[in-house]
Amino acid sequence: MYKAFKSLDMEQATITAITQTKDRMIYLNKSQLNLDSLKSDGTLLKQYFDREYAIYKNELNPFPGLGNPDLNLHGDFYSGFYATVKGSKIEFGSTDSKSDKLQRQYGKNIFGLTEENKSDYAVETVRPLVVNYLEQKTGLKAT
Repeated sequence: MYKAFKSLDMEQATITAITQTKDRMIYLNKSQLNLDSLKSDGTLLKQYFDREYAIYKNELNPFPGLGNPDLNLHGDFYSGFYATVKGSKIEFGSTDSKSDKLQRQYGKNIFGLTEENKSDYAVETVRPLVVNYLEQKTGLKAT
């Protein structure tokens, strides 16, 4: 048992779990924007100035509410979303050519997860993989 516990590398197990499930993080990031017009710091994106455009966008996607951007018109920005795990850090972004412009306009916090989504992701997505790793390494079953 001592050897099993000594061989545990929890940091690497966590990094591996995050790397394997980064698509879930990307999905959550897009959902924050698409459904709630929320940045990773929990604040709303600044509203559209053009009322006609706001009405047009609301007809396309009513979820964020009238005037609230979702940063999704043709899908290129969303299609380019990525999450890269670098050690204990996670870098979010989009490969779309509009990415820099949107970050200047709305702030860098368009990328990343809100505190609630970070917590949900950690508990519901990463934790089960780390627990599985522990069970495999130690032979013990988590309850």
